[in-house]
Amino acid sequence: MAMLRSHSSPTLHAFLLTACVAAAVANAAEPQSGPRTLMRLPGWVDSATESAPQMDTPAGRRAAPAPLVDTASAPVTNAVGPSGGTAWNELVPVAAADGPPGTRQAAPAAPKPPLVPETNGLKRWINNRVAQLPKPTGLIAKPVDPPAPAEKAEPTATPAAAKAAAPVNAPVAATPDEMPTLSIDPASFRGVNPGKTTRAELLASWGAGEALGGGDGTTGFAWKIEPFDRVEVALDGDTVATILVKLAEPVPVTELARQLEIADIRTVTIFDDQGVSIGEVYPERGVILSVKPGTQSATAIMIEPLDPESFVLRAESEIESCSAYAVADLQYAIQIDPQHVRAHRLLLGMTTEQGKWTQAITLAETATRLDPADAWTQLKYASALLALDRPAEARAVLMAVKARENPSPLVVAQAERLLGRVALAGATPDHQAAVQHFAEAIRRASPLLVKRAPAVQTAAREVLLDAHLGTALAIARGTWQQKGRVIPKWISRSETIVTEFQGRQIDWETGQGLADALAAAQKRGDAADLLDNATLTAAYLERGAEQRELTAAERKKMGELMFRIGIMYSLQRGDHATAVTWFDRTVPLWEGNDNFDRDGDLGRLGESYVSMAISYWQVDRRADALALSRHGVDLMVAAVDKSQLEERSLAVAYGNLSTMYAEEGDDKQSQTYAEMASRAEASGSTLR
Repeated sequence: MAMLRSHSSPTLHAFLLTACVAAAVANAAEPQSGPRTLMRLPGWVDSATESAPQMDTPAGRRAAPAPLVDTASAPVTNAVGPSGGTAWNELVPVAAADGPPGTRQAAPAAPKPPLVPETNGLKRWINNRVAQLPKPTGLIAKPVDPPAPAEKAEPTATPAAAKAAAPVNAPVAATPDEMPTLSIDPASFRGVNPGKTTRAELLASWGAGEALGGGDGTTGFAWKIEPFDRVEVALDGDTVATILVKLAEPVPVTELARQLEIADIRTVTIFDDQGVSIGEVYPERGVILSVKPGTQSATAIMIEPLDPESFVLRAESEIESCSAYAVADLQYAIQIDPQHVRAHRLLLGMTTEQGKWTQAITLAETATRLDPADAWTQLKYASALLALDRPAEARAVLMAVKARENPSPLVVAQAERLLGRVALAGATPDHQAAVQHFAEAIRRASPLLVKRAPAVQTAAREVLLDAHLGTALAIARGTWQQKGRVIPKWISRSETIVTEFQGRQIDWETGQGLADALAAAQKRGDAADLLDNATLTAAYLERGAEQRELTAAERKKMGELMFRIGIMYSLQRGDHATAVTWFDRTVPLWEGNDNFDRDGDLGRLGESYVSMAISYWQVDRRADALALSRHGVDLMVAAVDKSQLEERSLAVAYGNLSTMYAEEGDDKQSQTYAEMASRAEASGSTLR
């Protein structure tokens, strides 16, 4: 059996790489009389012990990749509209960069289909989170002469300044000492302000446009305005509702935001039902950039009056990372729309967690008035009443919740838990009633621990923990027999719940902290105990993930850590058997994970599979090795087609497959892959 000797040292590895290239070229010209004995790793994998295994600590969303564009060739004129808002008059699109930073531009796009009107507004698009702009409703009747374009200004930034521009998704700063304020500045376009400009003012300013009409009753007009592909205006009655500016060519979001002078605004990414990004929203401007699904290439700009929904969406994405910003967004959403139920509920949840009970009471009363049927609001309301020493009122609210038709088991469990606390809070506590309520809460919550939804499991454990502690308290304060024997049992059960509930979260957070420390150590060049430290990090993360529903991004990063540990066992110790045990944990985390394609990492994923296949081959799991190699090749070819990977990189994968088939006795397949390796090697750095 062929043994992978290229792990021995960098010098030997370089020598073997050269030898393998020469062998692949020779094999393409002359059939082999016997199996080859060398396989090789992609260069970046071979240096894996010098790269830091990292885990992301998500804080809402990742920053968009910085595109390779000449910003000096993309001037934009910015002006202030009549209302004082930001106005954009001219924009010269630049070539989009769909791939990751450092890749070349793809081939020119195919000719665009005929222009068609699109009429639905931004609010519906955000609320429904659809994956594309509204459907066509008809063909353009005839071209309309556009108004004379405004005189272009000089470029607003040099290439150097553009490189230093802030990314669209800027990291959220630490919570400030004072409540942050929002810089509200609604956008306008060529003097037209959505929500303010009338139909008559629009036509007087822009001239006659093509009339649009949709089956949903939407009306509006369209113009051909250089340098844009098309500009459409939808009307709400006699007032401009939304403006849709369709770009002639896709533009990187970071570059477009810089040109529009909105790059410093905290954005919120909109995803479709499959979790693919389809837009970036700038709430303070009333702007959304529509993007090609899963990329950072903008295809259209939509402008509408400030929408409370966009502020609520951003607050939801930042509640965990910076509550102060989330509160500011929610408060402004309520200022725009005092009837916004979800904004009130989110603020209610935050205030109860922070112990701001008086404010919670006000929010709960408002949310109850807006939606009397919401049981969650009533439970929060009862918690606040109980905290403010108003147990009788809290009991009335809880009994009303229990009396509702078909309340869920979780709602009943939470209500019983709170009723137990109410029984202990009165002037004359009823310890026996408290124990009965806590027992019912435990009975209702226990079956929920096996539910698939992590949020339900978490809520059930919180109920169980408080009910166990409450029972111990009721027994300690009441008149009961054998207190000394019974109370420790309830405390012990509580400790078990804490271990299961909080321990997993602590393990996950510890694992993330260790991953950050590991990355920092490697950046400093400290490789001491690297393998042991990485293994410890993985152990914490695996335990912490037992009761988490990992996101695609978390599965990708966790798999990267497992993969690197396996590679270190293979490279540093030549221990392929142990390496394979880590790869067996890596593959399930990566299979079907769309984040690789979304992040432009298909090529790296394919090379990783090719690398893992070598260890599987060495431990005689040949079927797995061939399957991983072929799958890796497919991913790499897809990456080459998307201009994300050099075609030359395929030489390694093809060469390894040639070696495998040769050792399996399939000379025809071996020769085919040897020829493919030779062609790939000869392709140089040209991207296909």
